[in-house]
Amino acid sequence: MKKSGIIIVLFLLVQTLSAQTYLNKIGFDFFSAYIVNTPKKDLPGNRYNTLMNSTSGMFGIYYERFLNNSAYSLKTGAYFNYQFQALKSISIPVEFNGDVFGKRSKTLLFAGYTAGLSLNDVYYNSGGNRFFYDNIIYYEMTIKKHFYVAPYVGINAGINFHRFGLTTNLLFNFLVPEFVAYKTVYKNNQGKEITEYNTNDNWGITFRFGVAYRF
Repeated sequence: MKKSGIIIVLFLLVQTLSAQTYLNKIGFDFFSAYIVNTPKKDLPGNRYNTLMNSTSGMFGIYYERFLNNSAYSLKTGAYFNYQFQALKSISIPVEFNGDVFGKRSKTLLFAGYTAGLSLNDVYYNSGGNRFFYDNIIYYEMTIKKHFYVAPYVGINAGINFHRFGLTTNLLFNFLVPEFVAYKTVYKNNQGKEITEYNTNDNWGITFRFGVAYRF
């Protein structure tokens, strides 16, 4: 009974500390990814091009401003992304957020929706990790668009502990342009040389997780 009473008191204390309105938030997302589905076309030679890999590792910082005591906020930041085991880029989100459960600026627990645009600057192609199959002759990935904009929608959620908190986002990116080009040259089972061209798909998934400070 005594232990349960202490737990209740601690919970009420945390709830009281978190139930203050802070209209500004800065954060650092460190366990994140922006994964564009790749490749776009289902071709026999796709398995030979090791750069056709829908992988990502991303981290970044952001600033969020709440619109007074309303359920809405505006958010932007800068993220470094490493995609396809080769491509490096900077992503700048500009987004609008709203509350569905709780209030992100005030309550202990919260969840809501997100909509925005991602400005992406693809600035370097490192070449990636190369592995050649026996029948592969040549493959490569080149940048078709160094800058592109893609919209997204999704959900956000988190926990507030007084001024600090944990935040997460799960977003669906769509209308992603073809910003990379693939070329694969290989020999088929009959020994004939085949050349195939491919690109990225027009959708992707973004996941963000990090810590934030409210003030």
